[in-house]
This record gives sequence, C-alpha cells and structure tokens, in this order.
Amino acid sequence: MACLSSAYLEGVMKAKLTKEFVDRLEPDPDPKKRLTVWDTELAGFGVTVTPPGVRGGGVKSYIVQYRPGGSAKTRRVTIGRHGPEWQPKAAREEAAEILRMRRKGIDPFEERARRRMAEQQAHDDAAIARNIANDRAYNSFSERFIEEYAKPHQPRSWEGTARALRDIGRLFNNRRVDELKREEIRIALAKLVERSPSAGIAAHKALRKLYNWATAETIFFWHPMKDMPAPAETTVRDRVLSGPEMKIIWKAALAMGYPFGTMFQLQLATGLRIRDVANRKWGQFQLDNEAILIPAAEMKRPKSDKRGDFLVPLNEYAMRVVEILPRIAPPAGITIAEKDRPMFTSKGI
Repeated sequence: MACLSSAYLEGVMKAKLTKEFVDRLEPDPDPKKRLTVWDTELAGFGVTVTPPGVRGGGVKSYIVQYRPGGSAKTRRVTIGRHGPEWQPKAAREEAAEILRMRRKGIDPFEERARRRMAEQQAHDDAAIARNIANDRAYNSFSERFIEEYAKPHQPRSWEGTARALRDIGRLFNNRRVDELKREEIRIALAKLVERSPSAGIAAHKALRKLYNWATAETIFFWHPMKDMPAPAETTVRDRVLSGPEMKIIWKAALAMGYPFGTMFQLQLATGLRIRDVANRKWGQFQLDNEAILIPAAEMKRPKSDKRGDFLVPLNEYAMRVVEILPRIAPPAGITIAEKDRPMFTSKGI
C-alpha cells in the first residue's frame, strides 16, 4: 500500500483521510478483523474496511464515534459508503455536524432513528393518501359502487345506473367523488339535461344513490346532493303508435330480418319491453300454451311484490314470428342446453 502515512504503517490506525488514501486502502489480512483508520484532522471521524470473505470484502464506509454521555458506551454511527455520494471531505463535514449535535445535548444516533421513523411514517402516510385518492377517483369509485351495491340491490336495473354514472362521469374528468362540489354537480346535470332530460334525471338518481351508499357505509360523511332537486321533471310518455305507423315499422322489421328485425316484430305483437323480448331463451317458450315465460327476477317490480313468473300469451302474429325463428347452435367447443339457448342471437350464445 504505497503512499500511506508513516503513522498508519507503524500500526497506529490514524491518517489524514483523503480520496487517494481511501481509494488505496485494502482490507486487513485477518479475515476476522475489520480495518478502521481514524482521521487526524477530526477526532472521532474515520473509515472502516470490511475483511475479505466469501462476499469479497473491502467495503469502505465512513463513520463517526462519540460517547452519548453518562455511563453509556461509546456509540458509532455509519455516515455512508465511500463512493460517488460520500468522499472524505463531505463525510468529514457530516461527522463534524453530528459531533456538534452531541455537544448541544442531542444524541445523533437517536435523532437519526427518530428522523428515519418520521420519514417512514411520512412515506406510509403518502402511500395511504395515494390509495385513498385512487379509490375515490370517480371512475374507480363508481365501479366499486356498482359492484358492491347496485348489482346486489338492483339486479334488473343496475346496468342503467352504471350507464347514467358513466354519462355524467365524463363531465367530472375522474375527479375524486369526495371533493366534488354541489355546484359542480348541478352544472354537470344541467348540461346533461340540455342533451337529454331523461339522461339528466337518470344521472341525478344514480349519483344520489352513490352518495347515499357512501355515507351509509361511512366511507365519507359529506353528501353534496342532499336535498338537491331533480334537474328536470319526469314526463310520462303518452305517445301511441297509430295503425299506419305500426305497419311501417312491421314492414321495416320484416326487411331487417333475424335477429333484430324479428325481435322488433315480437315486441310489436306482444307489447313487451325490448329487453323482455331480447333476453328470452327457448326453454321459456311454451308451445302448448302458446305463451312465453318471463321469470319474476326479470320483472320490473318492487321487492314487496311477491307475484311469481309472468306468463305472456302469444297472439296469432306473435306465434307466426316465433314459429319462423331459427335455432342457432353455439360455436364449436361450447355446449349449451337447448332450453338455455337464446331465441334471438347472431352467435348462438
């Protein structure tokens, strides 16, 4: 180890710590001994070198040593490894600062531990805050509401609730739901009403349910839609198709063909809602009774309504439509019982 101080060579582990000196330091030949060299410029400041071993050894770290006070043992604090971040000058300045803290009655070791705990706590708090922010972003929170509330409690209408929340959500730019202001919501609803009064009413209803659920679950306690009136009046549709209009629609549906055209024809012949027609399966068609069965779970009824399945009689026109429906088989590799196959499908599933 050329160019090392004579004090070091004579066994006194002291030297002026410079970059060149530390760069040339080698581990102690004794594999059980960690080499320590103390700085001649600042008492208590030094550098250690790990002994050779299976991991190679030779790791150089700057240290500072001091006595906490009283009968406490001497305490040694590692400043950092020798390298791009820590060189002798910067490490010496850090050691001097630690020793100044000790002279002021502050234990640097305990202060470092306290600072690390504070940094870890700040890191943990920031992570929690990010998770909360992500969870309460409008898109993810509305999806959570649909999964946890709408689907279990609105089995027949949750899709409409989800659609209404998406409609108004586009105006919120994925803001946090617990930070939306009452006036922001009112303005967004007004914009929807300009496009479609029914869309505005549906969004108002869906968003109010979301906030009711969030406050009931104590996810948060602020309800910006409390007592907010609907953005438009619900209108009762009293439009009735005339005979000539029904003929035009029937002919157009006939020209359209299966599956959508025949679906509209069956709707016209029965007066059912389009979904009640579109969701029918072959097992629900009763040829002997000339009727179609709609399960009670699919009926738009209040929970208090205990009536069972709804049997829809088919008139002559409806029977003609059903009798010409093709029975589409599912794709290869997919097995579906005959009774579970859809009556209206383009893919057989």
